[in-house]
Amino acid sequence: MGGCAVAWRVLVAATCVLLASAVATAQGPSINLPPGWKEVPQGTGACSVAKSCAELAPAMIQSALGPSPLEENLSDLARLDQASSTRSAVAPALIAWASEALRKAGAERVTAKKLTVSEGDPSEEVVITGEIRGREKPEDFVVLGAHFDSPDAGNSPLNAGTDAAVVIDAARVIYASGSVPRRTVRFVLFLGTKQGQPGARAYVAAHNAELDRTTAAIFFGAGTAPVTGYSLGGRQDIQQSVRDVLAPVRSLGVKDFTLDAELQPDSLDFLLQGVPTLVATEDLKNRVPCVPTATEMYDPATVTELKRHVAIAAVTAYALADAEQRIGPRQTRARVEQLIKDTGLDQQMRQEGLWSAWQNGERGRQP
Repeated sequence: MGGCAVAWRVLVAATCVLLASAVATAQGPSINLPPGWKEVPQGTGACSVAKSCAELAPAMIQSALGPSPLEENLSDLARLDQASSTRSAVAPALIAWASEALRKAGAERVTAKKLTVSEGDPSEEVVITGEIRGREKPEDFVVLGAHFDSPDAGNSPLNAGTDAAVVIDAARVIYASGSVPRRTVRFVLFLGTKQGQPGARAYVAAHNAELDRTTAAIFFGAGTAPVTGYSLGGRQDIQQSVRDVLAPVRSLGVKDFTLDAELQPDSLDFLLQGVPTLVATEDLKNRVPCVPTATEMYDPATVTELKRHVAIAAVTAYALADAEQRIGPRQTRARVEQLIKDTGLDQQMRQEGLWSAWQNGERGRQP
């Protein structure tokens, strides 16, 4: 036992030296996983000790922008789209593919659950989740999510899966960094089975007891448009702390942290629950056209832009999960209602017929 223990310590130390070298140089090929990395207990051992986001960011960005499974994942989505044009045939295959892709990316506790939304017309939503568990506060977490439409919602996996592919590859980048953030990062893919019925609402209802421990919820829905920052849903109280914590993504052009509060289907229910939300904002004027070619799913410019999204998503999620303090508290219902009115979100909700659900307590944080 003594010899084995010594050998294990030597292996751990050597692995950490290699990881530190990769972070310091930020050069060379994409980061490779250390052999047996998952066997190192998260929360203990030299390789699970924190590296600051500032230290990790250059290597994480390099990993995201370099060779990666992203193009292969996009090609898989194209094949799924071509395999069937009906939801009943493609949805199970899409669920299985996304679940396995998250596992391959390094996420643990991967589950795909069917959840029921009872408000309005009842519907069944599929929510796929996976986690990289935190080393100090594993029961606290940051959500990184995207909506993964099914064909009968008016979108094929080909068109609606790019953001989900970004979230999946962000999991790979965080896992491959070899460092574990303080809190858990939970990757969530919302697969709606009915137009206007996103799985985000079903997720919030099913995970209501965990919302106090949700540090932040980050959402990508920019497609191929360049991400320039995040809208914070009117949360002026978190604006400066978000700007400070996300300093490592400035090099990627992420500089705008606005107080816009738009009615976004994935983030709305998190906002109504008082959870700090960050929604990736896009530069529509410079949207990269999504052009399939004869030999690949997307043209090189599209893939390059999506890899940039992966880098932004990975560094953002790690930074928020590893911050010493939360970026802001969960708001009370009274504060949420004041925010809704101050930002004009109440008018948007009235126009979409959602205001009564807030007023009668069907949606949003309870008093």
